[in-house]
Amino acid sequence: MDANAVVSFLILLTIKASVLLLAAILCLGFLRRATASTRHVICVLTMCGVVLLPLLMLTMPSWRVGADLFRLVEISSAQGRGSSVGGAAMASRWESAVVLLWLAGMAICFLRAAAGWLLVRREQRRSLPFEDQVWQRDVALLAEQLRLNPLRVSLRRGRVNSSFACGALHPMIIVPDAAVDWDLFHRRAVLLHELAHIRRCDSLSQYVSQLACALLWFHPLVWMIAARLDREQELSCDDAVLMSGVTPASYAGILLETARELPSPFLSACGFAGKSPFTRIRARFAHVLDSRRDHGTDPKLAKCSGIVFASLLLLLGSVMPMYAQKVYKIGGDVSAPKLLAHSEPSYTDDAKNKGIQGTVLLSVIVGADGRVGDAHVERSLEPGLDGNAVHTVEEWRFEPGRRKGSPVDVRANIEVNFRLK
Repeated sequence: MDANAVVSFLILLTIKASVLLLAAILCLGFLRRATASTRHVICVLTMCGVVLLPLLMLTMPSWRVGADLFRLVEISSAQGRGSSVGGAAMASRWESAVVLLWLAGMAICFLRAAAGWLLVRREQRRSLPFEDQVWQRDVALLAEQLRLNPLRVSLRRGRVNSSFACGALHPMIIVPDAAVDWDLFHRRAVLLHELAHIRRCDSLSQYVSQLACALLWFHPLVWMIAARLDREQELSCDDAVLMSGVTPASYAGILLETARELPSPFLSACGFAGKSPFTRIRARFAHVLDSRRDHGTDPKLAKCSGIVFASLLLLLGSVMPMYAQKVYKIGGDVSAPKLLAHSEPSYTDDAKNKGIQGTVLLSVIVGADGRVGDAHVERSLEPGLDGNAVHTVEEWRFEPGRRKGSPVDVRANIEVNFRLK
């Protein structure tokens, strides 16, 4: 795949991802009074959709829509890149620069994510097993309460200022060394919150979110949804604590104590990532004390949201505009398509009775797959014969035109002759 094809693919991916991201933002706005867990599901589905969209575009059968409905790029003119070697070289350099810039942005995002992962790994290595029997018993009881296997959860303590859960495959909860002095209420509230993270697979969803941000690092909406995902997953876990019977005022006190202990640096993989941890704590504090909010879960609404977003994702993955790639004029470094299979057009009874003969000139796009699309009449002969010419040519098959050895979409003129025998 050359630079032109990559740029065209990125343009199409950006447009489709924008539709998905805008749909998520509209849903989040519409469901602003719904449960945090429902909004969290929407954010997770959206980020998964952004990651899966390129794969669907490459693997799913395409459903091509007309150029008038979904035009992505301008057709190159005779004076454009197809007929000017210098113009083609300049455009090629720009396309290569765009691809390199995209790859550089992805690399920076991956380095940022890797730095956060290494920071968490350092804390894991520095931590020690927390073998206090009281803590172990509480972890087991609360894990069973949340339908988790207690044997999968590792409890450790370390030189951290705030508890956090980590590990997608091997879940781990790391609590501060000072946690040994916590009372029963504080201990169970914190463990419930971190176990809720593990039950919801938030570490895995964070990886997906980071991958989506790396893929479309230049898109502001993907960062907006990533920040919203961070926020909603914290609120969802706070709701899990409240639904266990902890009073909002008591839990708010724990959050306030946590805010006092937070340092200015913070782990990029824990729940305080994204905005300033103090800003995040303030948002959680307001959410917990808002008596008008529903702090439960709504499985039916979450399931409906999943069905809607899955359907939208499949639709976006299969829709392929007629102009998904640059359309070139023949000439310069662009070779002409070669006809492989064709059929003769049929006469209409009216044209045959009138003895009409002649040529219909069509302007078509011969796609990189050798199929004809966007056929329209440049020189008419008779309405019925014009329609037959278009229908016939759309069934023809070509060896596609090529640019630098790669198949490309090419604008070409085709003459269809009608002769009475």
